[in-house]
Amino acid sequence: TISLLLSLKQAIKTAVIPDLTGISLSECEPIITKAGFALGEITYISNPDLDNDIIIDSSPVAGKEAPLGTVINITVNKKEE
Repeated sequence: TISLLLSLKQAIKTAVIPDLTGISLSECEPIITKAGFALGEITYISNPDLDNDIIIDSSPVAGKEAPLGTVINITVNKKEE
């Protein structure tokens, strides 16, 4: 008797998370969606030494492979007026 076990796991499609550091907030969403991800939470900090509305951090980190549809949270510099 021969027994055969087949696994029908669906392959999870992944992509590399783009580097968003240094780009403007308005430029980031098209980049995120084109890469197959979703824009998540936007956190604002104020650092007078950095340009206004520029992304300074993202999570998960750029360069890491992640499943398509992963939510990318960003931190944006917002200068106080």
